Amino acid sequence: MFVGSINIENIENNFSIQLNESPFFDIFIESLQFPFKKNFFANNIETLDNYIKTKNFSIYTAEKLLFSLFNQITILHENSISISFLELSDILVIDNKYFYICNLNKFYKLDENNNILINEVYNKKSPYLSPFFVNNNYIPFYSHCNDFYFNLALIILDCIRKTNYLFSNLSNEDILNYYRYTKTYNTLKICLSDDIINRQFIIF
Repeated sequence: MFVGSINIENIENNFSIQLNESPFFDIFIESLQFPFKKNFFANNIETLDNYIKTKNFSIYTAEKLLFSLFNQITILHENSISISFLELSDILVIDNKYFYICNLNKFYKLDENNNILINEVYNKKSPYLSPFFVNNNYIPFYSHCNDFYFNLALIILDCIRKTNYLFSNLSNEDILNYYRYTKTYNTLKICLSDDIINRQFIIF
């Protein structure tokens, strides 16, 4: 099966990540922090878009996703790599509790100003784009690495909305305010800051 740009093969719950020609592949494998590198054991794997079709994405699930991706993104940043934006199909879910970014086409090298140069056309109808990506009319263009956090917050809020009927008609702000006394609220609130430079990925 493919998750993002990554092909994963399965033989009796022994999963193997197939070699990818991307120049970011080795760093990607390192960012997963699997004991056996490209191989791992699991009861179940699926993309995030499939996950939310059959399972509840609660605030506790959001915490697991944020913690998993925080660790992965920290390693990517240590290697001067950042993400442009994600779709649900770019995120791998392992055993309902571990989450990983798996689309190397969304990986970009950071410059000295923490910007990435994006030279691929993207779908402006995606519901998870930051305002900067929505309003952009140029290719190529530079995007600050912090802009990705807005995209990540939108994904989490939409997963909560789509799997919890109480939130189905609520705005992002309403959902966020419902959880205002949680640590996740603080993380997402900062990710959604209007000022790109002030957006940070902080685990409380």
